[in-house]
Amino acid sequence: MKLNIRIVSHPIITYLSNINKYLYLPYNLEKYILSQLGLFLIYESLRDWLLTYRLTIQKLDYQDSITIIDPQESYMIITDQQDSLHFIQEIAYIIPKCKVKVIDLENSLPNELTEIKTNTKIIIALCQSKIFYLIELIRQLTETNNLNIQHIRVCTIYCKNEDLIQISDRYPKLNIYTTRIIRSII
Repeated sequence: MKLNIRIVSHPIITYLSNINKYLYLPYNLEKYILSQLGLFLIYESLRDWLLTYRLTIQKLDYQDSITIIDPQESYMIITDQQDSLHFIQEIAYIIPKCKVKVIDLENSLPNELTEIKTNTKIIIALCQSKIFYLIELIRQLTETNNLNIQHIRVCTIYCKNEDLIQISDRYPKLNIYTTRIIRSII
């Protein structure tokens, strides 16, 4: 398998992932934990992707410096409206020039993604990998919208081993961030 898979193993992410996996939680607590996991996963995927600049401002008697995100960069987070919206709720407030596109992966894929510019960096955020829709979404982004596969990253809480094999056959340079891989028993 020639896929760039990053299993995020930060202790907080592992803890939240295990709570979500092994405990029965009330609906609102489960959604809160998923939103925190989404925040951490997207943070990990953006860490080496986000361009920042340090500006130094010279005042009369001292220097002040600030860090800004590259104003030429734009980001889009695509998520499924059915089960992943809570996964990315806080991200759009943190990242400037970040659009959140909520689509119904099963029904309206071709109509929703026509306005994406070729230099936009895309994060596909899902609670679990839905392989058929994910492959179709990536196909549309790379072929119809002419995006480079290096401008697309997938963040998912968990994914299946056989799904990763299918993705790697078509998109070996895709970056996937996950908390765990579920191995299939053959």
